[in-house]
Amino acid sequence: MSRREALAQAEELAAKRKLAPEGARSAARFSHDGDAQNYVELEGGGKAAFAELVKGGLYAPYWWDVRIFKPGDVSEVVVRFKPDGGSNGFGRRVPETYVRDEATKALDAAAARALAEEGASREWSVDLAPYKLLEQFIHHAIAVTERKVAVVVRLPFLSGQKRLKSLYRVHPPRAVIVLSKRPSMPPGGTDIPARGGTSDYSWCVWQHGYQGPTEMRWAA
Repeated sequence: MSRREALAQAEELAAKRKLAPEGARSAARFSHDGDAQNYVELEGGGKAAFAELVKGGLYAPYWWDVRIFKPGDVSEVVVRFKPDGGSNGFGRRVPETYVRDEATKALDAAAARALAEEGASREWSVDLAPYKLLEQFIHHAIAVTERKVAVVVRLPFLSGQKRLKSLYRVHPPRAVIVLSKRPSMPPGGTDIPARGGTSDYSWCVWQHGYQGPTEMRWAA
């Protein structure tokens, strides 16, 4: 895919889906995931392991980013393409007052998920159906168990006002155990060895009948 092709395809998508304001400009940049490549080649099995990782269509270490924006306007969109021209995602920024469709601005969780799955499949050839909702899973696990529930989560999962009200105040954990050593979780179906994790995780433990404060601990 050339720069001109990336710009044209992104502008067509933005116009079709009304993703950018009237009179917006476009700018393209070719980038690559240098951090992931360096880590895999130096710590995760070498160049052969990186070559194996990029086979297929799940991960593209190189991409075109096309930013469509209007100076002084909050609304903008960044569309990403793989080098072969395939869609690789997008990011959009909108003002706080933005409402796309009055009829769908207050959907319940099930309807919103169905709408997202249908759109991701139609527009981006992405199947979201196999992915589960972690917070809903935790609520369900607590409801169907009798003693304890333990879930490993990324540290950012512990924060957020919405999750505080919907999960942690409803079901305060018995303990949060921060993993001081980052666990290695290489992608499934690859030969990348498990060594040197790159994300921070913790265990959240819920115990039925416990009424005290949440205990914070660190695991070496």
